[in-house]
Amino acid sequence: MKVYIDTNACIECGICSAERPEIFSVESGPCKVIIDTVPDEFRESILTIADQCPAAAIFIENEPGSPLEPAKKAYRYEL
Repeated sequence: MKVYIDTNACIECGICSAERPEIFSVESGPCKVIIDTVPDEFRESILTIADQCPAAAIFIENEPGSPLEPAKKAYRYEL
């Protein structure tokens, strides 16, 4: 599984990096994914974090080449 961040949508709330600092970083600017492929043991927690993202900025690719899907369908905040 690969995780991508819509950096234009990210509001830098830090939920993702607080829960999984080994996957996400929000040190300077919008969130970044800091590893290429998410290990299977983190799958459930990544899905939960994505559902909690208030900006719906986390996208998931389940298999290589599959279309990116928003982790949740939610209102995106207009800043």
